[in-house]
Amino acid sequence: MASRTAVWCFFGVLAIVAVYCIENGEDIIRGRIQKLETLNNNLKKQLSNQKVVYNDLLNELATSTDYSVNDNHHQKRQALTCEGPIVFHARLQNAIYPIGTNQIIAYEDVVTNVGNSYDSYTGLFRAPVGGVYEFIATMWSSDGNFLEFEMVRNGVDMCYGRASQTNQTMGTCVSMVELSAGDRVWVRHLRGRGTYANGMDYPSFAGHLVV
Repeated sequence: MASRTAVWCFFGVLAIVAVYCIENGEDIIRGRIQKLETLNNNLKKQLSNQKVVYNDLLNELATSTDYSVNDNHHQKRQALTCEGPIVFHARLQNAIYPIGTNQIIAYEDVVTNVGNSYDSYTGLFRAPVGGVYEFIATMWSSDGNFLEFEMVRNGVDMCYGRASQTNQTMGTCVSMVELSAGDRVWVRHLRGRGTYANGMDYPSFAGHLVV
């Protein structure tokens, strides 16, 4: 009888120890999860701040007159060395959310880039020669969201588009414009109107030299 009682006491102690270890372990795990969540939130804030800084620098680069727009010697040299057609087509592969005010939209999935004048990292097209160009840009938002955008030349707007929140309607912006060698064209978010740019290779940015 005494041995049976001792056995039950032993198992009782084991059960108490096990419960304590489990509860203590859960507290440790919860603490680690909270630390990871805090770290993740801090990293998200840092990333968001870096995106703002990057976008500001990119806009500064895009509108900078030091970026060979007024460099006549450089323009003439480019005009003499550029041969063949100039045409590009790129698609937006990844969604952008939240999209910043006046954020330049870099269509990163390049389909065609004859003349190598479109930069998929910055989203900027730079005219290698002067002439009349045709451009088209489309944007797409998610259901229940909308997005307004514009196409600009050296920071001056050329056309506007709106991706409607109804049935995920595609927005379109088309422009035919005369460019000088070194001029830049890009697509950007229109003054904070809408916050979600959908991707999945549906939106496109394309252009070509007409004459």
